[in-house]
Amino acid sequence: MRLEKVLTNAAERVDSKFSFPEEEKRSVNRAPAEMTEKLHLNILQLLPEPMLIATPDEVIFFANNAARAVFSPIGDDLQGKTFSSFVTNRSEKFECWLQKVACSSSFVSEQIELRTFQGTMPFVLDGCAVRDGKQLYFLIRMKKIDTQHPTVRALSVRVDKLQQEIAMRRAAEERLQESLIELERAKKQLEQLATIDSLTGIPNRRSIDETLQREWLKAMRSSEPLAVMMIDIDHFKDYNDFYGHQAGDLCLKQVAQAIRSSLRRPTDYVGRYGGEEFIVLLTSCDWEKAKNMAEKILESISHLNLPHLASPTSEVVTISAGVSVVIPMPKLSVSSLIHQADEALYQAKHSGRNRFVLHQKPVKAILRRKKSTP
Repeated sequence: MRLEKVLTNAAERVDSKFSFPEEEKRSVNRAPAEMTEKLHLNILQLLPEPMLIATPDEVIFFANNAARAVFSPIGDDLQGKTFSSFVTNRSEKFECWLQKVACSSSFVSEQIELRTFQGTMPFVLDGCAVRDGKQLYFLIRMKKIDTQHPTVRALSVRVDKLQQEIAMRRAAEERLQESLIELERAKKQLEQLATIDSLTGIPNRRSIDETLQREWLKAMRSSEPLAVMMIDIDHFKDYNDFYGHQAGDLCLKQVAQAIRSSLRRPTDYVGRYGGEEFIVLLTSCDWEKAKNMAEKILESISHLNLPHLASPTSEVVTISAGVSVVIPMPKLSVSSLIHQADEALYQAKHSGRNRFVLHQKPVKAILRRKKSTP
């Protein structure tokens, strides 16, 4: 490998930093070309500060006597070894310094700890880029930091404390970030719990009110019909008295799940309105679709086959429902839609139960297993 141009450039870099006898300088200027490389090599060898020349992949191909003395008590040759192997901690700071060196024709400094034959010691590394045509090399000058100097010791202690403080703050920031994520997760869970009925697992009254208002406004903008179905479990008080409250709770759960299973569209909605009452909301739903859904829900409750020996209507648990369908308009309100469905439910109950009624439509009775006369 030719070193002439590299050494010439390297010598020029350090010439301004060190004083050489004028006679030696004139000797270099008078020397024939084939002798220039040797003279520049001697100049670098005689420098009192450790000097290295390495390739961008950090392979050392030249080290002066002072540099060899840093890493070996007998001055072993460093050629072929990687410079990074002497770096105590190949940190982000070291990587950043190498990148800066590769782009700079003037010296770039950084404090780095190196492994010497006497142990780990802090150095100030000055590095710059030297080119031989298209080939790039790193010229590295090493300055050992006197750790015994009072000012250096004080600064070192200060640096250590600052690094520890930074590490602690980073750890605290990470914990804070984790806490914020956990807080958001807990908030979402609380919001969900605040809108879910704890017994049946379906939306509660608060969620019903919010959903009804939101869907009402959407239907008003699109002029789409909105259907509401009020549902009541027939003779539920008698069921509780006869089978007990624990069985009553289980009945409510099963009825809620049966209603929810009957709904197919993502926009179909069921919630517990209170006690044994449920409400079903059907968007973009006309009278015919609402009637079909009511029939389906009553059928699903009948198929549960939950015994109800205390009921005068049927031997199994049944429901009554009132259905109302409107196209929302400014002169109407959500409460009017609920009121109409409630009126229809009242008619269904007083018409014999176990049926549904469409508001302002002929009564459509759905009878299921009327209790046999003994």
